[in-house]
Amino acid sequence: MIFFHSIIVFIYYLSYNNSNFLKENKMVPCMKNKLLLLILLVLTTNAQDLKTTLNELISTNPTILERLHNYEATKQDVDSAFSEYYPKLDLTLGVGFEDTDKREQKLAVQNGSADFNVYQNSLKFTQNIFSGFSTKYKVEGQEYRSVSAAYSYVETVNNTSFNLVNSYIELMKNRDLLDTAAQNVNIDKEILSKVQKLYKSGLTTLSEVNKVESSLALANSNYVVQENSLLDASYNLQRILGRELDLKLLEKPTIHVLMPKTKEEALLYALHNNPSLLVSQYNLLLAKSTQYEKESPFYPKIDIEVSQTLNKNLSAVAGKEDRFRAMAYLTYNIFNGFADDANLQKSKSAVFQEVETQNSIKRQIVSGLNLAWAAKTKLAEQLKYLKEYKEFSYKTLTLYSKEYDLGRRSLLDLLSAQNDYIKAKAQIISTEYSLLYAEYRILDAMGVLVPSVIGENKLVYSAVDLKIESPKAHK
Repeated sequence: MIFFHSIIVFIYYLSYNNSNFLKENKMVPCMKNKLLLLILLVLTTNAQDLKTTLNELISTNPTILERLHNYEATKQDVDSAFSEYYPKLDLTLGVGFEDTDKREQKLAVQNGSADFNVYQNSLKFTQNIFSGFSTKYKVEGQEYRSVSAAYSYVETVNNTSFNLVNSYIELMKNRDLLDTAAQNVNIDKEILSKVQKLYKSGLTTLSEVNKVESSLALANSNYVVQENSLLDASYNLQRILGRELDLKLLEKPTIHVLMPKTKEEALLYALHNNPSLLVSQYNLLLAKSTQYEKESPFYPKIDIEVSQTLNKNLSAVAGKEDRFRAMAYLTYNIFNGFADDANLQKSKSAVFQEVETQNSIKRQIVSGLNLAWAAKTKLAEQLKYLKEYKEFSYKTLTLYSKEYDLGRRSLLDLLSAQNDYIKAKAQIISTEYSLLYAEYRILDAMGVLVPSVIGENKLVYSAVDLKIESPKAHK
């Protein structure tokens, strides 16, 4: 797409080059070439927004890919468990040599030895009729386990994506704060230049020069600290994404979906759609199926066996021996050293464990969403007052600067006004990104963070064969 844009711009430039406008203004070829280069440079520069970054994360992050491969391996266990419904067919072919030594036996060889070339072949068909519902619950459990693995993938995508969003927001915030720190340094430099001129003219004291110099030194120190914070944020994002991003190409993220109108609406949706909770629900179903499977040893087992054997010279009996057998076997274990009882009790405890795990996840969801909703509400209210604070601080700084030039304000007043303005800008930046983080945290608790960023959830759900459900709270 960028390539075609570049071609269009180039054609447009060639036609524009022959226009009367260029002739009238006598634009030199060098200037025209610079203009073309500038346009092409703008069009071929790809912005790195949050959507692009998140798509890259889903495709390359090793933690996410590990969960995807885990799902692909787990769903094969369903076919493995279902195989117990099918019959077993075993073919045995044996050929070799047998040396038999017979003593005091009235058989083909009496009180002597005989050597025979023998073969022993068999074909056996076995079909289980009843296994105490073991196969049924084993298949059911593996199906629940497969769905749990699918939602575990979705959960990992959501959690990793949320960490990426958090790191991305921190990087953007620290970049903006670095710009504010640089602006603070520039203002101090301007003030220092004014004060030095006044000092050279004998209109101020050396102490005021020193005061501004100390303020500039502090501003430079804060700038270096902010540079370090930006590096930390950059490395944190690099750890999650796997590569370093160009800060100049980053765009501030915006939320393009409607947030829930009330906290209760968000909680209701979260308790039905949060991926971690869905994983826990299917783990609970798996534990219940495992419990029912562990009850199967208390039932008898019924199998049908049909076999055909073809033997020759077997056991020192010369000649062929063919045998066909069709049998039904009932097997019932009477005593197994209390192992079956122990396994059953263990499976029941696992069910209770999953219930408590689910309750714990629900508490975490409710607590996290309550905190995020409270932060969203209060930060939005705080931001309104901070913007007023910034507006008045800027007006005060402007007036104080003019009044200082007229000798009606002291240097201390001017520096104080400057600090108020820079502080207001920094607080607004921090509050805006904290508000954005709170909103993404709400979307994460609801399980719709990824589709809210990339615009659809087919990319995640179709990878693990899950049905795509549109988040009703965001219609």
